[in-house]
Amino acid sequence: MVKETFWSSVHATARCFNQLTTRLLQLAAALILATFCFASQPQTANAEGMGGFYIGAALGGEYADVDYKKTVIHNFPDMELMSTYENDNGKGGIGSVKAILGHRWNLPGQTYFSGELDFAFNLNKKVDGRLGGVDDTSSPDAPDVFPGDWDLEKNYSAGFNAKLGLSPREDILGSGGSIYLVGGVKWADFTFDGGYDGMVVLPDGTTERIAGVDRKELSAWPWLVGAGVEFGSEKNRLDLRVTYSRYKFDSSSGDGLTTSTAKVDHDFEISEWGVYVGYTFATGFGLGI
Repeated sequence: MVKETFWSSVHATARCFNQLTTRLLQLAAALILATFCFASQPQTANAEGMGGFYIGAALGGEYADVDYKKTVIHNFPDMELMSTYENDNGKGGIGSVKAILGHRWNLPGQTYFSGELDFAFNLNKKVDGRLGGVDDTSSPDAPDVFPGDWDLEKNYSAGFNAKLGLSPREDILGSGGSIYLVGGVKWADFTFDGGYDGMVVLPDGTTERIAGVDRKELSAWPWLVGAGVEFGSEKNRLDLRVTYSRYKFDSSSGDGLTTSTAKVDHDFEISEWGVYVGYTFATGFGLGI
């Protein structure tokens, strides 16, 4: 059990959130600018038929490593602010089914740029753990992080990816095959369940048992980077992709004025490795072709 001042915890959380938000906004702006610049590039004659809109689907998933921190804060009148926190870690696989709509612009030297919208629905999506604590506390001055099971479900996501690739047109990859780098940003929806069970000491010296499950709908803006390879013809291609993402988000509830209405902060830091197998079909028409 670790104690810390309330304001230092708040300021640290705010700094992390502001830094993450700034990085995501910078990435989104760079991707939008890159899309605009590459859209204005002329198509090369030797890549005719490979540019334009494409649609696709992918099946795969992510291996998620979740660091979870729960902070309980007491903000009693005429008393010093006090906070206590505990950490836990959960790992697990998250299956995913994706639909993709993209556009490819061919560039000189057998290179290309693609921008794509990505819609994902997640399966087998729960990462869970158990947060330790004690069953009762001897003083209202010392807030307790009560024991309980927790789980985080990743429901669905939608985002934008940018790909920069090379089409060597070698036999091993096929006439439409390529290798590429990918980066993107997305919006993801989560459901969090946090159980708790324990005794609290009220200001009048009596005790009260609190137990239940705290359920929250949460969202985040993860970024991702990765690489992939395509096999097949100019129209039909098999896509193998590996990605990595790391992101943070948080949630708060309560006012901290009493032990039964303690302010509770939930902080999550997640890293994900994703592997996907997909199929794409090039329509043969698009912008600038």
